[in-house]
Amino acid sequence: MFIGQSMLLRPLLERAFQDYKLPSSRPASSSSCSDFTADSQALKRKLISIAESSHPDDSAPPVLDESARPTAKRSRVENEVATFHNPETNIPTFDPLIPPQDILVRLVDLYFLRLHPWIPVLHVRSFREQMNDTSQHPKLASIFHAIVSVCARFSIDPYYISHSDLRGLCKRCRDTVILKSMETVTVQNLQALVIVAFDIIGSGRGPMAWSVVNSLTRSVEQLQLSVEDGEEDSLRNGDEYLFRRMSFLKSVNNWVESEERRRVFWNVFLMDRFCSIGTGWNNSLTSADVRRRLPCEGAIWEAGSPVITPYFGIGESMTPAQQGLTPTTERFTANENEADSIGGFAFCIEATESLNLVTKFFLQHGINFRSLQSIQIWLMRFKELDLRLVR
Repeated sequence: MFIGQSMLLRPLLERAFQDYKLPSSRPASSSSCSDFTADSQALKRKLISIAESSHPDDSAPPVLDESARPTAKRSRVENEVATFHNPETNIPTFDPLIPPQDILVRLVDLYFLRLHPWIPVLHVRSFREQMNDTSQHPKLASIFHAIVSVCARFSIDPYYISHSDLRGLCKRCRDTVILKSMETVTVQNLQALVIVAFDIIGSGRGPMAWSVVNSLTRSVEQLQLSVEDGEEDSLRNGDEYLFRRMSFLKSVNNWVESEERRRVFWNVFLMDRFCSIGTGWNNSLTSADVRRRLPCEGAIWEAGSPVITPYFGIGESMTPAQQGLTPTTERFTANENEADSIGGFAFCIEATESLNLVTKFFLQHGINFRSLQSIQIWLMRFKELDLRLVR
């Protein structure tokens, strides 16, 4: 008997046995089938009469209202699914890893003072405006975690000085950023991961940073941050392709957002070159696939004044699709205004790429000191590289 049937029949059976009791003792002659059948029929009639008297408006036996229960369960499951797919409800209003607003503001000030000049991936004014809007906090949560993981141990605020496990707090924030970046690829998560990767590299934990930087390089490729917005269409020359790359990011709303994405890519580019130069490994981001303009000067970006900067390593007569970086490549700008709009960050990118070319040259071009011809070829290639660096 099923559990539901036993729950349904139990009260009926109890009432039936209260009103109708089987004989306690029977003579031997009453053990026949006819006596048993008569008793069963009598019990059946008694149960039917009790059911009819309990539900005079309905001849059917009472049943549990199961329709309401699955509906409630179904609606509850639907609510849970909707909550899971809503990115803004994934982050609780109270996050134990993020400090109160006033302390968080001081941490952000410390970040912009000490770390931002080295990894300029955030637009200071826009970030502060979004930070003052509480509705934007879920979107910025990963960046908050990254700032806490990097700056909390350098803060002189009593909130962190008296913290019992500050090292553990920073580690949990760092792990949270890495996990969120693996789960969802967004510009904000990339910015947070750049901050975390810079801290890992700066702490001397190079091998730990390699996997993080590898993840960053693949993410910027998937988000098509290695090319300028609309660059793919301009390179088609009227040709139509049967397949197009999947696009994850929405179009930018203004020039500040475009420059912010550009700076995210160039920071990842520099980290990739740092790991390649330090280990001798191949570059994850090849120069031939980079069709990005260099970042503008920092003061221009902070002011939010749109400018046009030159392409990275692009000759005057070459399109981005035709350009390939070789030791003899020289960057010429189309006009002087483009050259005037770049600053120290852009020069750092070009200097790092020059160092990368030197490293690749010594890795890829061997020399046989017993062969005069081999020495001459090596010197010729070295002079080409030297000419490129001098220019």
